[in-house]
Amino acid sequence: MRKLASIREINAIHPIKGADRIEIVVVDNWEVIAKKGLHKVGEHVVYFEIDSFLPVHDRYEFLRKSCFKSTNWGGDGFRLKTIRLRKQVSQGLVMPLSDFNEMDGKAYMLGQDLTKLLNVKLYEPPLPACLQGKARGNFPSFIRKTSQGRIQNKFSFLFKYQKRSGEFEVSLKLDGSSCTFYTNNGETGVCSRNINLKKDQEGNTFVDMFHTLDMEHKLWEAREVLGCNVAIQGELIGEGIQKNPDNIVGHEFYVFDIWDIDKQKYLNSEERINFCEYIGLKHIPIKSIIRITPETTFDELMLLSETKGLNSDIAEGVVFKDINDGEVSFKAINNNYLLR
Repeated sequence: MRKLASIREINAIHPIKGADRIEIVVVDNWEVIAKKGLHKVGEHVVYFEIDSFLPVHDRYEFLRKSCFKSTNWGGDGFRLKTIRLRKQVSQGLVMPLSDFNEMDGKAYMLGQDLTKLLNVKLYEPPLPACLQGKARGNFPSFIRKTSQGRIQNKFSFLFKYQKRSGEFEVSLKLDGSSCTFYTNNGETGVCSRNINLKKDQEGNTFVDMFHTLDMEHKLWEAREVLGCNVAIQGELIGEGIQKNPDNIVGHEFYVFDIWDIDKQKYLNSEERINFCEYIGLKHIPIKSIIRITPETTFDELMLLSETKGLNSDIAEGVVFKDINDGEVSFKAINNNYLLR
């Protein structure tokens, strides 16, 4: 679960050319525009990630003109997204700890999650009609939900503090909707990101894809091949989904993870790719295999996100996965895509 609001430390402050009233403050690897002189290097602050939906409160009123949204699921609030000002990209919001009386007199730690305390929600656009469906139940507890941490949060931890090295698969990040097909103890199912869906309904794109791909048979075959209960997870893209940035006719499904339900872990890169080839499912396009070391820079990895999509000039970004350890992965989102 994402830490939409957390306590962070300001690592650096940079001027913005031609700007007298604003500057860039750096929190981990996030760059955020802030009022000039308001913050200092080493200061502990509250940082809100992009996609945060902040409740209506006096301390956020300065955001009203640019960020106010009214929703049918979270009421009124303020949505944070990537912006560009004075040719500078800004992602998120930094505010002094003194603005939050919720923290008065309380001990805290760097990295502490304040999402629930501050009533911050994840902003998610409403699902199109083709993805809405009848729920069979909540997302199965025996499958890990599809979610990739951002490079801005993961980079320092993995490669600066852990001194991790290894070969990483760099795959294309497709902008669609997460879809999971599973077989567990003789029972098969299909899920959206958050819901276990009924398989007998018509007009739902997740369920339609389940039948189009003959997943009932493929899941039985997967169980036989892998010798375990398994969940096949991927991106459903095409018409009516996220404005279809790759101009897909109809719908397509690309596998990005295979989850071993029995061992509660992901297959590694080679196992996943070989499985998809054997069973006849499309695998997410792999751009390259690179070696990451403690000497690799954040900017070098972010540059790889500036690539083309399946059928578009600008991709959403890329995903990095340790080829030997399916548990270690993160995504780099293309800032140009966010600013489209």
